[in-house]
Amino acid sequence: MRKIILRSLLVVVALLVAFGGLIGYLGFSTPDAREAVGWERLPDLPEPRGEFAAAVGARVTDDCPPGTCTASPVRLFVVGGLAGLGRTVATVSIYDPEAESWTRGPDLPEVRHHPAAAGWGGVVYVSGGSTSSTAWDPLANLWQLSPVGHTWERLPEMPEGRMGHQMAALDGTLFVLGGRGETSNVLIYDIAEQRWRIGAEMPVPRDHLAIAVVGSRLWAIGGRDGALVTRVDIYDTVTDSWDEGPSLPLPMSAMAAGTTGDGIHVVGGEDPATIGGGVIDRHYHLLPGGQQWQDAELPIVATHGSASAVLSDDLIIVGGARRQGALSVLGWTGVTQRYTGDTSS
Repeated sequence: MRKIILRSLLVVVALLVAFGGLIGYLGFSTPDAREAVGWERLPDLPEPRGEFAAAVGARVTDDCPPGTCTASPVRLFVVGGLAGLGRTVATVSIYDPEAESWTRGPDLPEVRHHPAAAGWGGVVYVSGGSTSSTAWDPLANLWQLSPVGHTWERLPEMPEGRMGHQMAALDGTLFVLGGRGETSNVLIYDIAEQRWRIGAEMPVPRDHLAIAVVGSRLWAIGGRDGALVTRVDIYDTVTDSWDEGPSLPLPMSAMAAGTTGDGIHVVGGEDPATIGGGVIDRHYHLLPGGQQWQDAELPIVATHGSASAVLSDDLIIVGGARRQGALSVLGWTGVTQRYTGDTSS
């Protein structure tokens, strides 16, 4: 019996040593920032995290007395996310492009990871997400932070919960696309009337997709529903209908994306499989009216689950993870990078 116990202890010790060595190797070998043509590194996010959302909105001064506030120029709001060993946060970080610095904004009403965000008229809106890093239950919340507000306000909830989805604002209307939920219908919110309605069903349901706005059309790019897809679907917000767009060169999910003056950019992403997966070190560019994605300059660091938005016609990518899936907790980053497309230097 004593020999059996001793052998069992030796096996446990060997497993712990091997596991510790694996964790150490993964941490040591996690990709770091690099020089990147066409990219500029901005001040790091104060707390490395990912699986969050970003939107462009306005902001009042921190010491603004009630009743005397005036909205400031645009800011980049980064909301919620996962940090550390799967800790969900309510943190709101605000980037000021003029001061080139981060400040802390009003916390979300509740912790959230995998929410979506959009800005309209200086107001920032946040929808859905989940509270637990282990039980991913899609929630139906909709919150807003006005330019003269210091706390988030609750708005009418979505018709169903969503997480790992995307949201865009056009002409006073919010559009929720994709994500985990009961259906794959587009959810449409009239900001003035504070009322939801149901739109057309997405042709291929999926979550962890990216979104790009082109005129009155919303591009639902990539994502996954069990398997990763190259699929691109284009939603017409005027006719409430879908068309298929040019497929991505390879399957990918959880990418950063945005539309600038020279077209659509899709950066990073992941295959979340612990074995055989990885962060996707790619940057694809689609010219206006184009039908073929092209390779573009690689980012400073490849990530997935980043927060991204277009600010002053530049794509800004904030944070995310440099490891995929369950290994993300070993690779959170606060690196903030801006793609200007300037390759002259």
